[in-house]
Amino acid sequence: SQGKEMYAQTVLVAHLYLNHLRNPVHDSIDSMMHAYELGMETGDIKNAAFAINCYVELYFMCGLPLPHILLDLSRFRVELVNYRQIVALNLIKIKEQTMLNIAGESRNPTNLNGRIMHGERMWKQAQKKKHLMVCQGILLSRTFLSYLFNDFTSAVRWAEELEDVFNKSEGPSFLLAQTFFFLGLSFVAAWKGKKRKRSHRVKAKVYINKLRAWFKKGDGNVHHQLLILIAERQSILNGSKKLDATKQAYDEAITAAVRVGFNSYAAIACERAGEFFMNHGDDSARGEDYIARSYELYQEWGALGKTRAMSKKYCFLEEASSLTDSRNSSKVGRFGRERYRKTVSEQHKVASFVEHFADGGQRS
Repeated sequence: SQGKEMYAQTVLVAHLYLNHLRNPVHDSIDSMMHAYELGMETGDIKNAAFAINCYVELYFMCGLPLPHILLDLSRFRVELVNYRQIVALNLIKIKEQTMLNIAGESRNPTNLNGRIMHGERMWKQAQKKKHLMVCQGILLSRTFLSYLFNDFTSAVRWAEELEDVFNKSEGPSFLLAQTFFFLGLSFVAAWKGKKRKRSHRVKAKVYINKLRAWFKKGDGNVHHQLLILIAERQSILNGSKKLDATKQAYDEAITAAVRVGFNSYAAIACERAGEFFMNHGDDSARGEDYIARSYELYQEWGALGKTRAMSKKYCFLEEASSLTDSRNSSKVGRFGRERYRKTVSEQHKVASFVEHFADGGQRS
């Protein structure tokens, strides 16, 4: 009915632009799934496709277990193919390939060429068709994967390209927070590096200030991101002189991330703290403790590719042979939340929505 269709659209807009200013962003995950289901029920396929992409982005952003969402993503792709939602399909492919790389499927985890997509081919097509959302999605994933797997040179390169696309499509959605965050992290990493430039420091400050502005407006969902960037900046400014102050900054960031359920961000903060303390001061045990905690958090997330890389880099870590325990972890478990239900799409026949295909499904 028209009432349900309008309600679904209202839910989508409210949770995309408003809810995060006052409520935990985790609360929006199930609402996005509900908006998707209502869109499918009423025949509003374009908004349903947009809602399911928001659901996936939110799930990933919140650091919930990767094995669960990977089971659903292939089903989402089938539906988007059937309903010819091309842009939405490409966005899902980008996120799925990103997750598979993190989960350990790819030998080169920073490369988006894999079982689900060919990164370079999709990039060229998106540029040709001027699909800015797809271009931004590819560059954000390249930036994130490069940073996650400690290829900071590539992370900065992709971050600089991402800025160009990002500035053309910037909006108020909370999903921008992760873009601000990983741009900031990448420029801080460049600021730390041997080839640092003044522009890296300036750009890092820009994204710290963007997140600070959101936090001052009441968006508590960005607090942990802001604190991680501040801790990283403090580690540069303090060096080996104020180790206790730097430790406090990292601990505040880690605590903030864990408190609100962003365990993947807590893992990143622990790793950065561990790297810092293993390279500064005489207490290497402190750094090892942070690295070990980071390893545990990555395991809980299902980031087997990352834990393998860490176990090769740090001899004091033992490679986990199974992720069974982490998948059942109560800390980041997805049990009890709404999951994909095939019955929703089975209520429809693709042929009954021919009118929605006139534009080739270019909106997402």
